[in-house]
Amino acid sequence: VVNPLLVDGFKFDLRIYALVLSVDPLKIYLYDEGLARLATEPYQAPTPDNLRTSTMHLTNYAVNKRSANYVHADEGGMVPGAHQGSKRLASAVLQQVA
Repeated sequence: VVNPLLVDGFKFDLRIYALVLSVDPLKIYLYDEGLARLATEPYQAPTPDNLRTSTMHLTNYAVNKRSANYVHADEGGMVPGAHQGSKRLASAVLQQVA
């Protein structure tokens, strides 16, 4: 992706939770809140020098949890309307990118 959508300069992903009750007929329930995970290094376009900086290009918790830049949820990310933290409510991130 040449120009990825960023939140506060960081790559992110969204986890949206669904319950598939039936496939025929199709019946799916979506949970009204999801989770956003952010990288812990500000995004820069990939170059040979930063390509291995996984905390810039990946949003996985397993990759970022040991980063010095990781901001824990109890520091403000997982409360309604919070716009900080390496994990945030999906609704807060969607408000930012809208």
